[in-house]
Amino acid sequence: MPLVSVLLPTYSRNASDYLRNSIMSVLDQDMPDFELFVVDDGSVDGSAATIAEIAAQDSRVHHVRFEQNVGLPALTCGEAFRRSKGEFIAWQFDDCVWKPDLLSSLIKVARDNPDSGMVYGQAQMNAGSSTSILGEAFCREVLLQRNIIPNCSTLIRREVFLKAGWLDPSVILKRICDYDMWIRAAEHFDITFLEKVVAVENGLSLPDSLGNSVTLMSSLAQKYREHDRTSYLMIENIENWNPYGSSEWMDEVETEQFAQVVCEHLLRTKKYSKAVSTVRELLPKMFDGSLADNVNNANQLTENVFAWYIDRLNEARHKREFEAQEYIRGQDKYIEDQHAYIDRQHKMIHDLTGRGLSRWSALKRVLSIR
Repeated sequence: MPLVSVLLPTYSRNASDYLRNSIMSVLDQDMPDFELFVVDDGSVDGSAATIAEIAAQDSRVHHVRFEQNVGLPALTCGEAFRRSKGEFIAWQFDDCVWKPDLLSSLIKVARDNPDSGMVYGQAQMNAGSSTSILGEAFCREVLLQRNIIPNCSTLIRREVFLKAGWLDPSVILKRICDYDMWIRAAEHFDITFLEKVVAVENGLSLPDSLGNSVTLMSSLAQKYREHDRTSYLMIENIENWNPYGSSEWMDEVETEQFAQVVCEHLLRTKKYSKAVSTVRELLPKMFDGSLADNVNNANQLTENVFAWYIDRLNEARHKREFEAQEYIRGQDKYIEDQHAYIDRQHKMIHDLTGRGLSRWSALKRVLSIR
């Protein structure tokens, strides 16, 4: 039985070599006691052939293939989790590269901290010409405000998922299902941090990564996350999960936000008819008519739904532009205030030195006044 089960979801990252590099960084670990599940979510760029080639050379590699793109890693990787056997679960992604000692480093921390359900290191975040480091000492209060845990640098005991539930596959949390999982895990288990860069994340520089291409309705996601989903998210309940199901607590505004997120997801996964029918079901007052029998009505409904969706996109774009302009205006005002402050200090120094004080004495006087 392998010590670690590594889950690696992928979708059409073969041509860029990101996928191969990601897989090989796992296979090149200095701790070899693991199994790797590459979860291929309907890739159409030759990924299946690359995975099959690598699997034929290394028996630790298992190919989990979905013929149609699902677009929800929480859901597709749930299938891999059910097949896995490791004491620990580690996450790798098709735009990340592990350092050779990631597993050995995190395993040591886990062994040294047996009460911790999860340990994590740091990741170098590449964003074009700039880089940053994600990962800092664990603090639950800080985690509730922002994500401090890089998903590609985590090692999680299997029992965490058996007690807290699996990652939530709802489209509402599509972009932050990992962050939601960390918060839920922290309610039941200790979490330990390793101050060491153990992975490199390239998703920030890729326009089609989840973080750069998926709409997050923050207020809707927050309200959704406030509900206890533990029983619902038990892995044995996977067949009953409904990523597109609305909740009775949603008001009209929240239901329309949810409809927009669902529509975006279904269009991206090329389920056009389902996008139209689902939006109509969610917003019956907005879209009268029927998909049944009458072709003209169906065509009109499709046009109306797409027009509505485009309007929502335009509203969101205008909001982002307004917020950006407000931010720029705020920065301009800050710079203007700083210039005015510097001018006042220069004048005070000039006035003081004009009264016979040395520049050093004048500067100390200004600082004491400040």
